[in-house]
Amino acid sequence: VDKSSSWNQWLREQVPDAFIKGIRLFVEHAKHENDLWKEQMEKEKKQEQEPLEESEDDGDVDDDDESDEEKGDDDDGDDDDDESDEEKEEEMKNDMSTIASFSPKSLSLLNSALKFVPLKGQVVEFFEPVVSSIHELLSSLSYIPTLCGKFNTPSQSVFLPPGFMMEESTEQYLNLIGLSFMHPSASSGLSDADAHALGIKLLDSHLLLTVLQALSHTWKCAQDVDCAWLSWCFEILQNDHSVTLILPSLKSLSIIPLADGSLANFESKPIFDLVPAERQSKLSVAFLFRFRALGEQFRAEVMSRHSSARVLLNRLGVLPSTGHHFFAKGFQPALLDRAEAP
Repeated sequence: VDKSSSWNQWLREQVPDAFIKGIRLFVEHAKHENDLWKEQMEKEKKQEQEPLEESEDDGDVDDDDESDEEKGDDDDGDDDDDESDEEKEEEMKNDMSTIASFSPKSLSLLNSALKFVPLKGQVVEFFEPVVSSIHELLSSLSYIPTLCGKFNTPSQSVFLPPGFMMEESTEQYLNLIGLSFMHPSASSGLSDADAHALGIKLLDSHLLLTVLQALSHTWKCAQDVDCAWLSWCFEILQNDHSVTLILPSLKSLSIIPLADGSLANFESKPIFDLVPAERQSKLSVAFLFRFRALGEQFRAEVMSRHSSARVLLNRLGVLPSTGHHFFAKGFQPALLDRAEAP
């Protein structure tokens, strides 16, 4: 390519807008195909319901000699049937509104579009400015298929690496902050670097901290905490090399379920990990002196996972219930503090 040619330079300037027009067409076709697919699914569900409803109608036999009281009972039964039908219809609508997949044809169109998006380092030097311009224009375009069944902008989407073991509630908690995972079929051909270049968020320690900050306003007591998800989250955080940067913020969040049913952070008193063998005896002492001990359910979830979850808890400030720690960090200070002593 002749870089000095004004004609070539003018042509290069036209590429970003032309490219975005093409992507928009792909997305419009994909959305149209997906709408048709959902309509077809809804029709098939209704057709499956009709034979069941007809068989129920055929089974209804009216008795002319029945008493008024029995007729009244039958009328109530009809009302119940009507309510049941309405409930079924409502359930079907809810199912359709939460479809987390797309039609194969729409996904094929979107995957084709994603393959055409240029990335830095993959084009000749003359077209490098085009890559930045295209990415900037794409940032405001809702073209990423997500698990919530919608098309999001890159900044509203989270990259889901192939084979990543995701805890079931993660998508729900991402929705709290306006995000959703990319559909697996769309993310399968991308690497972390590609997704980041397109402006798609990565599930790293900073993003998980934002989710935890949102949950800290939702969880009011230990019973509210999703212990399975929280232990999974700690495991993912410990495996992220940048977790050290967010430890101070993480310590300030009141998200740790305690044995007394409350939630705690790591900024005030220590939290003890009481092992089951000594839980009965030491918990009574802990309650007496208002010590803070990990909730049993949360502790069980952490222990069932990889040791990295426990490592992060130790880094945050959870102390083992060995004689030395329990006495030096909990029992002795409480004895010396008149306000704490029983």
